[in-house]
Amino acid sequence: MSLKLRTRMTLFFLGAALPGLLLAALTVVVIDRLLAQEIEVRTAETIRLLRRALEEERGRVAEVIDRFAASERVEELILALERDPSAFEELAAQRAAESGLEVLGIVAARGLEAGHLISSAHLPSAIGDPGPAFLLGAPIDRARSGVIHEYLAGNPPQLVPVLVAARAIESPPGQKALYLYGGVRLDGHRLQSLASMTQASLRLVSPGLADRVAGGEVAAVKTGAVTLPPLPEGRTLVERAPGDESADTRIEIGIPRGRLESARRIFVSLGAALILASLGLAWLGGAWLSRRVTRPILELADAARAVGRGDLSVRLQEGNADEVGALVQVFNQMTAEIGESREKLLRAERVAAWQQIARRVAHEIKNPLSPIQMTMETLRKSYRARHPKLDEIVEESTRTVLEEVRALNRIVAEFSDFARLPSPQKVPTAPHLILAHLAGLYPPDGQPSVEIQVAGAQNLPELPLDRQQLERALINLIKNALEAVGPEGRVQVYAELKERAGQPGLAWVVEDNGPGMPADVKSQIFTPYFTTKSEGTGLGLPIVERIITEHGGRIEVHSEAGRGTRFVLWLPLSA
Repeated sequence: MSLKLRTRMTLFFLGAALPGLLLAALTVVVIDRLLAQEIEVRTAETIRLLRRALEEERGRVAEVIDRFAASERVEELILALERDPSAFEELAAQRAAESGLEVLGIVAARGLEAGHLISSAHLPSAIGDPGPAFLLGAPIDRARSGVIHEYLAGNPPQLVPVLVAARAIESPPGQKALYLYGGVRLDGHRLQSLASMTQASLRLVSPGLADRVAGGEVAAVKTGAVTLPPLPEGRTLVERAPGDESADTRIEIGIPRGRLESARRIFVSLGAALILASLGLAWLGGAWLSRRVTRPILELADAARAVGRGDLSVRLQEGNADEVGALVQVFNQMTAEIGESREKLLRAERVAAWQQIARRVAHEIKNPLSPIQMTMETLRKSYRARHPKLDEIVEESTRTVLEEVRALNRIVAEFSDFARLPSPQKVPTAPHLILAHLAGLYPPDGQPSVEIQVAGAQNLPELPLDRQQLERALINLIKNALEAVGPEGRVQVYAELKERAGQPGLAWVVEDNGPGMPADVKSQIFTPYFTTKSEGTGLGLPIVERIITEHGGRIEVHSEAGRGTRFVLWLPLSA
């Protein structure tokens, strides 16, 4: 299916804009990828910094515990462990205050309080309770660090994740005397200090505990996490199934990528908007230009169709001075010249037609004048000679003259009708009324038979016409058909809807099963005074053609020798 010129031009503009649009889309994708890579790089760097900060914190806590274990104060107190364990009660609080630890506990390894907490800076009320189980495997030479869940003083005590280091102290060598453990709580304050170092938003996720957040909401921008290893067999450590890594305490990281995300969203949005706007502008531009180009062409086509229908008064407005404007100017000039040529041709045709008609009329009049002249000369001679049969001669001569005079009157009457046929007075008329009138003139049981289909025309629409003139045309065609067929012949008359060149109309059909017409006769039947009948004037069918033409219709003839003749009178439904 071929596309219209306007559609092709619009598609051409869209196709011309396509490479630029593809380049813009590729640029958006590339920059989006670069921004995503930048975010990944920042995430990796933040994770590295966070790991280093946590390792440094673990190292600091372990170093504090190691220094505490090596201090002289501890050596002095170990000597009094078996005699007075209460001497240790204030030691953890003092040492925690000096070292900056938030959690610090001392557990006896021998004596009366062996295995019990003898000093606690973070939970003094727990002194005398059994110590954490993870201390039983604490190393002697250096502190071991990790994460546990520990209760801190409060009302009620609060269970929090704590980054701790633990070790055992021997005195004398080979005999464990004390267990030390201490550390810092991983709360919002601690996360805030870490977040300030990494320029990131952090969330501490610890199994069984509420999440702790620093630096804003992390879930929506989470890009990574650092898992903190626990100390095994901790007293308050949450149990987990073997291999269940999801139970680890971890810090989830959110990169502060607000500017990047904002720039990314803005750029992608602008890129998408630019692409859509380019598509829209390309389409609008193509549609506008194609309309600007095709509208004059469509107007020119409509004007050409109007000229084809005979309207030579059509003129197009001459606007632009481009190629289309030149075409419009040439069209207007051509139409004007055609109109002038048509007027000249019509005048010439009218002159020629009247000359032809004059010759025909003269010929038709001359035919009866010759016998009239001969008859009168014979009558005159007989009168002068006193012919014995004068009475008979007078009777025969007058009869001949009267017959020829009647023929002259018929010729003059038909010529007058042809020359003075009035313009049709069109009024909306129902087709079945005309067919019903014809059916009353030609009963179906006649010889030959005339079948007029009135019932089939009941639902046909009204159309504007001069009923008297159309009935005259149909009667003329029926009369010719009856003269052409024999006594056993048949003539059919009916009406039907029919389009012609896309215009709705009504076709009046008169057909017979007579002998038909040869091609040479068929080509001249609408010529005035052409007839194949001995008594015809040759004006009947020209009058029919003139009636149909002045109604804005067309007449068609279908005839073959030996197969009958079919006349179709097509009239438009609208005036």
